[in-house]
Amino acid sequence: MSVVTIRRGFLETAAGQLHYRRCGHGDAFVLLMTLPLNTTMFLPLMRVLGESHDCIAVDLMGYGDSDRRQRPWTCQDHAEALLEGLAALGIDRLHLLGGHFTGQVAIEAALLAPERIRTLFIDGAVGWSLEEGRELARNWTMPPWYVSASYLAEHWDYVQALFRRLDPEFELRAGNMDVIAELGLAYVTAPLGGAEGQSMFDYDLVARARLLEKTPTVLIGSPTDTLWSQHEKVLAAIPRGREYRFETINPLYQFDRPDRAVEYASMLRSFLHCVKP
Repeated sequence: MSVVTIRRGFLETAAGQLHYRRCGHGDAFVLLMTLPLNTTMFLPLMRVLGESHDCIAVDLMGYGDSDRRQRPWTCQDHAEALLEGLAALGIDRLHLLGGHFTGQVAIEAALLAPERIRTLFIDGAVGWSLEEGRELARNWTMPPWYVSASYLAEHWDYVQALFRRLDPEFELRAGNMDVIAELGLAYVTAPLGGAEGQSMFDYDLVARARLLEKTPTVLIGSPTDTLWSQHEKVLAAIPRGREYRFETINPLYQFDRPDRAVEYASMLRSFLHCVKP
């Protein structure tokens, strides 16, 4: 197995710069981090997928090392900036993966430029209506943002609880502190990215997914995903949608298990073989 070097850079857009990590060779495969983490989550997957594809992992505007948002942003705003930045990098045709909120951004990108998105992968998606989403948003609880060192401790506890929901085998230890600390820091500092004008609670994904007639789409799910209850509803909405179900923990969220990246990359490649050039 050859060593894959991961480089870093910025995509230029009219609204600012999007930070990205890139490695490999072949057809472009763009990975959108799960909010509000950053592209660190993709490092094990990129080292494997980069053996067959040109992998570009992108931090959306206001997240990770990308520029801050200067105004409230919608899913379409994020999708437009992503497509603009990739075009400036010379990438016109690509496979695209997004999950949870970034799955919504990926859908918008496919609807904006179906001729550019060769295959769309959605790893975890919401199927609630706008009314249901807004009701959930009213009851959503997170540690408040305030000026105190205790804020960091409260959010760190919240982050660890989230990781345990996504990966029931998660255990914080010396061997994984580097990647977990970086992902946790991205979560804690996410409110500094600027006003988000649209959240996963304020988006009718089912209605938008019904419009994906021109893009081969794969919905990925796992019983440990926080959105697993929405899987069937979203799948039914995607025209000729395909699916892949991990019977246990989704490898994408086992951040300290780089060995499982091989399984995830194999799943992606199995669907790409079915897509016309």
